[in-house]
Amino acid sequence: MGCGKHPGMHGARQRRGWAMTLATALVLLAAGCAGPSGGRIAKVLPHWLDREGRHALAPSLFERDAYQHHLRTHPEERGGL
Repeated sequence: MGCGKHPGMHGARQRRGWAMTLATALVLLAAGCAGPSGGRIAKVLPHWLDREGRHALAPSLFERDAYQHHLRTHPEERGGL
């Protein structure tokens, strides 16, 4: 039993403390199991810019990839990297 005005309050705090300790241990365990990421970059493709400084003509990944292919195959239209 607790003491003072709030009987059982000590038990609730103790359970909350154990729950926080268990949650922290689980997070640390999960982070340790994930292992190192390696930090290795496998491949990087340059984003070519046209003479106006654009890397795409529209805000679409498909359009960007198509325009990048166009700039790779037409180097005379490139303005930078």
